[in-house]
Amino acid sequence: MNRKYRKYLEQKFIKEKGINITDDDARKYYVKNIDKFQLPDRVQLSIISVEDEKTAQEVMARLEKGEDFNQLAAIYNADEELRANSGYVGVIGKGMGLPEPLEKVAFSLEPGNHSGIIRGTLFHVIFVHNRFPAKNYEFADVKEDIKKFLEEQEVDRYISEHLNKLYQEQLPKFEIKAELFKAGEDKVPKGGAGPVPSE
Repeated sequence: MNRKYRKYLEQKFIKEKGINITDDDARKYYVKNIDKFQLPDRVQLSIISVEDEKTAQEVMARLEKGEDFNQLAAIYNADEELRANSGYVGVIGKGMGLPEPLEKVAFSLEPGNHSGIIRGTLFHVIFVHNRFPAKNYEFADVKEDIKKFLEEQEVDRYISEHLNKLYQEQLPKFEIKAELFKAGEDKVPKGGAGPVPSE
């Protein structure tokens, strides 16, 4: 579905179905999903993980010479996915899945710095791109975003119903055309290209 048609359907259903998300609707969603609006301390980081200490020392030596962390991550990472992403992990919140030794170091580093070698199952070096402090969003800060989100959810339901109805009405027509097309196949002369369906 192209954007223009979707916009048309959105406006049509908002008007026809009388969709009106109130402040009270938004507040109920906010209270029910309060954890979504309370963000812990976060770090944006990249990691180089290697299998042995000798390789880790080699990585450290190259970092100390000023080589780019993410370029080295694309070469050295033992994990194929990390290697493909040049070591970039993204933004991770405190207590949200980073192993404890890595988390402790990550949240102690200032942005733009890398760690020393961290021993675990593998040998790791972390680079912190940025840090974001914990933030609690008040209802007033997110009210309009919530209302927009709830409106889109409601509209999506009507759009899905509308498209399903269209498919049910139109699909038999396509099937009939397909059968007619097949029926003519035995009349195509040998060596002929046969009928070309119009676009």
